[in-house]
Amino acid sequence: MVEKPLDLEQFFYTRNEIAQQHNNRLEMQAMTRVREHMVAQAQEEAKAASQAKKKATKADDDKAK
Repeated sequence: MVEKPLDLEQFFYTRNEIAQQHNNRLEMQAMTRVREHMVAQAQEEAKAASQAKKKATKADDDKAK
């Protein structure tokens, strides 16, 4: 059995739908925290990629000299 990648858009849509149907405030709070965590993680990954790119560019410039 092959595991499919998670479709985040569908995941959030489904969880929000469930929370709204049951008027579940805790579910909505949990989803908000998950989103915040995902945004923070994406920002960290982007920052790390940017730093790696700068190091690679600097190394290339040093080799050219």
